[in-house]
Amino acid sequence: MRYNILITCFLLIIPLLACGGNPTPTTSPRAIATPTNTPISTPITELAPGVNLLVNLTGEATLKRAGWSDYHPTGFGMVLERGDLLKLSSGAEAQVLCDELTLWSVPSGAPAGLNNGCPQPPEPALIRFGGKIGGTRGGDESIPYIISPRNTTILDEKPLLQWYPHDPNATYTIRISGIKDWKKEGVTGNQLQYDGPILKAGQSYLLIVETDDRVISSQDEGGIERNFKLITETKRLELQSQVNEIRTLKLTSPAEALILAHLYAGHDVFSEAIDMLETAITNGQTDPIFYYTLAELYRESGLYLLALPHYETTLQLAQDNLELRAEAHAGLGEVYIALGDGAMAKEQLTKACEGYEVLGDVEILGKLNCP
Repeated sequence: MRYNILITCFLLIIPLLACGGNPTPTTSPRAIATPTNTPISTPITELAPGVNLLVNLTGEATLKRAGWSDYHPTGFGMVLERGDLLKLSSGAEAQVLCDELTLWSVPSGAPAGLNNGCPQPPEPALIRFGGKIGGTRGGDESIPYIISPRNTTILDEKPLLQWYPHDPNATYTIRISGIKDWKKEGVTGNQLQYDGPILKAGQSYLLIVETDDRVISSQDEGGIERNFKLITETKRLELQSQVNEIRTLKLTSPAEALILAHLYAGHDVFSEAIDMLETAITNGQTDPIFYYTLAELYRESGLYLLALPHYETTLQLAQDNLELRAEAHAGLGEVYIALGDGAMAKEQLTKACEGYEVLGDVEILGKLNCP
């Protein structure tokens, strides 16, 4: 969506791939955070840090963002920016969860701007996730790469440890860098409940999974941030207070799940956000925004192979949401860049350009150097 966005000029990327280069994957088309390394292109627009979500929608609504030439259909879960205009069809009703955790009922009739309904707080509760930089390996099915906890803050002192089962016949040795005298050998499958010493809040740890013969290791992935840490008590209490505040709003289950996923992800609790979305999908949630947000979280965590099918499902489900389709194509382009597939990256980024051309977003088209 519009929280992660620092897109690469694909006219620069594709020649690099074709020549054997290895550009750093970025994020989709609008930047909100400055990465620690130098991006290939500059951010398009510096967006406000808060996240405002369209959480209740009955009937049809159209959206005109500040850079668009016209209104286009929008849907549940889309992130709204200050300067955007919403227009409801006859008889439609909509609510926006503002970034300070209040609900704004969008008036019917004339177009309504977000600035009118969601005053900008000095410190929003719902904040954007994005800006972490993964490596270019993107997950290698020949190694037991780490799935969780990975590149995240965690809530549980005894987390479930998960990795990719690269070989169904393999047995693994599991250890955590930063924890002395804890190791499990002869482990089969792809997960293990941690039962070692209590983790210390704020300290950085790294899950390491290697075959018992020490030939293949999760460390072989390389180049990608995989450390994790336990949340501090102060941060835990702050988050719990915000969770309680969201639950008092009595929203629908899908809306609450999506909001909580944004809340956790905005505070780098990626594992919890991913679990919430995975659970919602397992329980039958089919709205494309769940798949898209999950794909973004996986990509942000450097789990490109897991992001891939969720972007593809987004495209299958989001037939009427042109913006979401354009952003899913952009996300796929970034995934294929990470996986080293220049042809597929070019195809997906070209489709993203086609979507933004229909939207009339001149700013993004210019920054992407779309043909």
